[in-house]
Amino acid sequence: MRLFVEFTRSFKVEKWNYLVKLQDIKLFLIGMCVVLVADLWFEPIRSVSQCTINSPENMKPASSYFGATDLNYARRLASTIHIYCFILTEPSQLDSQLHVQNTWVRRCTRYGFVTPTPHRLLRRLNSNHSTLTYKRKSWNTMRTTLRSLYDSKEPVMYYLKADFDTYIIMENVRYMLELEDPKEPFLLGHVHEPGPYGDKISNSVGYVLSKQALELIVTQGLDKKPECGETDRREDEQISLCAEAIGVKVRDSFDFLGKSRFSNVTINDLLGPYPNNTPRWYPEESDYTLPKYDLHKVT
Repeated sequence: MRLFVEFTRSFKVEKWNYLVKLQDIKLFLIGMCVVLVADLWFEPIRSVSQCTINSPENMKPASSYFGATDLNYARRLASTIHIYCFILTEPSQLDSQLHVQNTWVRRCTRYGFVTPTPHRLLRRLNSNHSTLTYKRKSWNTMRTTLRSLYDSKEPVMYYLKADFDTYIIMENVRYMLELEDPKEPFLLGHVHEPGPYGDKISNSVGYVLSKQALELIVTQGLDKKPECGETDRREDEQISLCAEAIGVKVRDSFDFLGKSRFSNVTINDLLGPYPNNTPRWYPEESDYTLPKYDLHKVT
């Protein structure tokens, strides 16, 4: 009798466990069905919402003092605003230029280093520079470089000139050029000496030439205008004179805070020992206001 009772009790327990497991399976299957139905139901709504978010009108980052960046928007600009970067460097600096090639230069559409000396790991601009006459800051060197750029017929909209020790944030350059027209002849850079007889571009921070500006300088300037002729003067001074002589506009670019987008000062200049942290070489008359830092307030 006791054996029968124990068997009956065991049978009831096993039956109950079976029913509980069956109930769990039913609940699991019902839950899966609800999830699938909900996913199919909301898919059209999600697609419309995603299209709205990623539309060009809604991809711009919100304006803020710190310049918040929308990566999707930056990638879209990179795919539509094509820039060729040419970096003038010294033959003694070729090894260090590998770091330049592996950092900001990768964000250019295309690029080439300007040097008369080949390097097995550097991508060079195909030019006719001679080791005997090459001077990085010379206008004659720049004349040869501009001809090489024009003859290369790169499928780009703008040409960005930089020195071997310059660091450029290409995303910001494209934001700056978004509303520009490459068919308009202009030269954009840091105007450090504005005046009634022309504006001078600083070469230390780099500058941007529109495609039309490069074409005019090469075809209408280099062999036809005395301001564009051969000289060993500094290339930044001479390209400003040459550009204005053929009707290419030389100008700066300012952000929504009214500050120049081109900064030709270093950290040492900004935080250095000079009065008001202003470099001694910096001209008093300038359309660019240097930020001031008081190190005594830093604790």
